[in-house]
Amino acid sequence: MTDLVVVGGVVAVVLFGVLQFEPGEHLAESSLYERLELDEAPFLLLVTVAGLGIFATRRWLETTRAARRADEVVVALREQDARRVVDNERQRFERRLHGALDMAQTEVAALDVGERAMVEAAPGAPIELLLADSSNSHLGQAMTTDREDCGPGCPVPTPNQCPAIRRGRTLTFPSSEDFDGCTFLRGRPYGPVSATCAPVSIMGQTVGVLHTTAPHGSPPPEPVAVAMEQLAVRMGDRLGVIRAFQRSETQAATDPLTGLLNRRTLEEQVAAMLRAGRNVTVAFGDLDHFKDLNDTYGHESGDRALRLFSKTLRDCARKEDLVSRWGGEEFLVVLPDTSATQGCAFAERVREELALRLTQATTPPFTASFGFSDTTDGDRFEDLLLLADNALLAAKRAGRNRAVLASTLHDDGRVAEEAAP
Repeated sequence: MTDLVVVGGVVAVVLFGVLQFEPGEHLAESSLYERLELDEAPFLLLVTVAGLGIFATRRWLETTRAARRADEVVVALREQDARRVVDNERQRFERRLHGALDMAQTEVAALDVGERAMVEAAPGAPIELLLADSSNSHLGQAMTTDREDCGPGCPVPTPNQCPAIRRGRTLTFPSSEDFDGCTFLRGRPYGPVSATCAPVSIMGQTVGVLHTTAPHGSPPPEPVAVAMEQLAVRMGDRLGVIRAFQRSETQAATDPLTGLLNRRTLEEQVAAMLRAGRNVTVAFGDLDHFKDLNDTYGHESGDRALRLFSKTLRDCARKEDLVSRWGGEEFLVVLPDTSATQGCAFAERVREELALRLTQATTPPFTASFGFSDTTDGDRFEDLLLLADNALLAAKRAGRNRAVLASTLHDDGRVAEEAAP
C-alpha cells in the first residue's frame, strides 16, 4: 500500500506544480521547491487526499475480490458437499444392491431383487429388463417395474438390433422424434418419448438391456441413469455367477452324452424319496443287441441310438419321474407314487413311441427291454435295483422287446407263463 501512496504523492506534486505555473512564466524562474514552500499546506492536503483515495480504492478492490473469492469458495464447497452426498448415496445403493444380489441363488430371485431396487431408486419410472433367450436370437422381457401396463415395452426383437447392446454402452435419447434417435422408440401408442438404455453383459457377452422411457424432451434424470447402470453391471455379474454355477451343477449331475441324470445323482434323489416314505417303482431298461448295432453301424450310430432312446424316455416320463443313464446302454427310471403294474404301462408307451420315432430318424432300428420292481418288493434301493435287474434279464431271455415284473418271476428267475406277453 505504501508504494501506491508514494506514487499518488508524486502525481499530486506534479499536478500542483502544473496548476501553479502561470502562462508566460518560465519554469526556471520559479522552481518547484519554491512553489512548494509558498503553498505547503494545500500541497500536503492534496497529497493526503490523493493517498487516502488511492488507499480506499485499493481496499475496496481487495475487499470486493476477497468477497467474490469467498462466495466462490462457498459455492464450490456446497457443490462438493452435494457431490459427496450423491456419491455416498450411490455407493450405499450399490453396496445394498450387491448384498441383496449376493443372497439371490436363482435367476428368479435375482430378477426380483432388481425389480425392487429399481422401484426404490426410480419410483414411478417404467423400467424393464430385456434378456436374450438361450439361442441369443430373441429378446424377451425378464423384469418390469410397471406391473399394470408391463411397460415400457420396447419392441426390439433381437440383441443385434438394439443400439445399446450393439455399442456396449449406456445411451440416452432426448426425443424419439430426433433423426438420430433409436428407431424402436418411434410409434409408441402414448406418443413421442425420451429414453435411457443400459446394456447388460453376462459372462462377457452383452445379451440384455435395461430400458426406461420418460416424457418427450425430458430424458430420465441422471440419478435414474446411474442407478440403471449400477443394476445393469451388478445384475449381469450375478446372473453370470448363477448360470455358471447351474451349468457346473448340471454337468456334475447329468450324463454328458444324453443329458439325463447320472448314476450318483439318481441314487441321492431316490434315497431321499425312500427316507420320506414314498412308494416308488424302479424301471431298469436296456437296448437290445446294442453291441451288434455298434459293431455293424459304428459307434456314432450307437451314440445316436442312445440319444434317441434318452429323449424318448424323457418325453414319455412325467415331470416328477427320475430318468437316468445308469451306464453304457442301461437306463434307470424311478417312478414315484407308482406301482410296478403302472410302470409297465409306461414301458409300453416308450416302446410304441420309440418305434414311431425310428421310422422318422436315420438311426438304425433297435428295441428295448425293461424290468420292474416296486417298494412292495423291498424297502431298500439296492434290493429294488437287484429285483429290477433280474426282471430285465428275464425279459432278455424271454425274447427281448418287452417288460417283466419282478413279482412274476419264479425262484429260478424264469417268467411265469401267465406273465409272458
